[in-house]
Amino acid sequence: MTVKAYRRNCVVKYICSFYQSFKFKFVTTVPLAWIPQRLLYWAFEVRSYVIPSVSDSNPLDLRWVDPKLIKYQHSGEPYRYQKVYSYEWEMELIEDHPQYLILKRMFGNRSEQSGPNEMIEIFNKMSVRRDWDDYRKENRELFESMIEKGYKTQRDILLSKPISRRIVLYGNDTFHHSLNEISVSVTKNGEFSRGGSGFHRLAMAKILDVSKVPVVVRGRHKSWQSIRDEIRNSDSINDLSAKARNNIHHPDLMDINQRFVDS
Repeated sequence: MTVKAYRRNCVVKYICSFYQSFKFKFVTTVPLAWIPQRLLYWAFEVRSYVIPSVSDSNPLDLRWVDPKLIKYQHSGEPYRYQKVYSYEWEMELIEDHPQYLILKRMFGNRSEQSGPNEMIEIFNKMSVRRDWDDYRKENRELFESMIEKGYKTQRDILLSKPISRRIVLYGNDTFHHSLNEISVSVTKNGEFSRGGSGFHRLAMAKILDVSKVPVVVRGRHKSWQSIRDEIRNSDSINDLSAKARNNIHHPDLMDINQRFVDS
């Protein structure tokens, strides 16, 4: 390939990349962001009714989960709302992640804190497109806000703002503000794996020992979904398998287990 052809190819790739980013932020995000939450809720309900292969659970039915139960995280799939996955995905311990280690050393017990040089060294090894001082300032503001006001849902935070500031293209990890909570998926054994939005909020909730945080469940392994289906379709707790009975109090089942828990 000639130098001229190589440069032309790079320009084409850059233009395509810019177009995809533009299309996502302006063609998709803005119109969907204006959809009322109630309408979006019923859109998910209709989707689960007409497409048997997706989960019955509505992503807008938030789960309140002890942050200690969210031990893992993943990148990439699973991230699709209501999708049921037939394979196991790769995960890593959140508390081994470089960003968690930095936040822990910034805001954790002083005996565990590291000097700025060590934190900057860890930060520079991460693929974070942000200046160190800006990163530290943003996270300190978030941390201090949690201490002062407690953990707030993204919807509560949004409604506290003037209407003119409620649609923000940047800083929102999803196409609709009501879905911009900590995102998790559920493994075949019922373990929570964070993927998508909310890493820093979850990390700080862990550091502050917050009792429960709201999460949006995006994907589920098919084995876990089968437990949901079993509980939803059973008339008596005696009809449930041992695995379903053992998981009856799981946070992801709270929308369908009440008739068994209350009995």
